[in-house]
Amino acid sequence: MRSYLSLIKISAKIRRRQNRMTILCIIFAVSLVTAIFSMAEMGVRIAEPNLLTKYGLPKISVIMNTGMGKSLLPVTIFLFILVLIAGVLMISGSINSNVAQRTKFFGMMRCIGMSKQQIIRFVRLESLNWCKTAIPIGTILGVVVTWILCLALHFAVGGEFRNIPIFGVSIIGIISGIILGIVTVLL
Repeated sequence: MRSYLSLIKISAKIRRRQNRMTILCIIFAVSLVTAIFSMAEMGVRIAEPNLLTKYGLPKISVIMNTGMGKSLLPVTIFLFILVLIAGVLMISGSINSNVAQRTKFFGMMRCIGMSKQQIIRFVRLESLNWCKTAIPIGTILGVVVTWILCLALHFAVGGEFRNIPIFGVSIIGIISGIILGIVTVLL
């Protein structure tokens, strides 16, 4: 063992069962934000053909001045903040519980010379290690949820939702989910 950081992979293998709850919290937070922003973008894509005929080249400012844009943006931001707060609380509670269960391990690490900053760095890197698996699963789940919602709107509701892209992929939704996953773990 060259560094104390090489213990992260060993700890992840040993504590796989205890880490599942934290990974599930990250997956749910990422998938919710991915679905929220993806559905908002799909709503913009519905209105885009009408805006093209009316205004020519639609810009973000034109979209935000429409009724849909004025109602969609605040709801999306509110839901993002709500999921961010819930994600931070769930993940921090799970991490705190995980750390509290391993007081002997961290006490032993302090005895052999690990500083408080090194312990904090160890826990932070261990959490980011969970993100390696949780964020891709969460983004895929969020995209699938978006597809299901778009299918339901297209076939069940109809009307103006006939133009919704059924299997559209939102880069904004995916990036938002990734950012939320990393930020919630670091907070």
